[in-house]
Amino acid sequence: LCNCGIREGAGSAASGNNVRIMRYADVLLMRAEIELMMDNTPGCIEFINRVRRRFGMFEYTAANYSDAEAFELLKKERELELMGEGSRFNDLKRWGILAETLNPEFQAKYGTQPVNASHYFFPIPQGELDTNFGL
Repeated sequence: LCNCGIREGAGSAASGNNVRIMRYADVLLMRAEIELMMDNTPGCIEFINRVRRRFGMFEYTAANYSDAEAFELLKKERELELMGEGSRFNDLKRWGILAETLNPEFQAKYGTQPVNASHYFFPIPQGELDTNFGL
């Protein structure tokens, strides 16, 4: 234990190791999404390419893509780059394609389509439910 009462280790605040809050690739891909929302397809493609450039992957030519095609590239890049990090569900929710993406997967695997409109909302915290009688 350090003198602050916190057990030192790789994951603690008292550790000399950095704690990862957000990945640089995630920031670049969020910026690409913003550029696309602002009708700047070349800017979107440039930020996608900045992520790809780090690994020596081929780059996309911005002039060759429509907004819809750039959005498909962005979706695929986020899926590949952030695989297993728990961001896909919220990405699909934000883009409004949660049910149409996940239900076919569930149908093929389990024979059911459980995703519905209620999955697009965040839950109300229990503290709010307990104290706000207007809900």
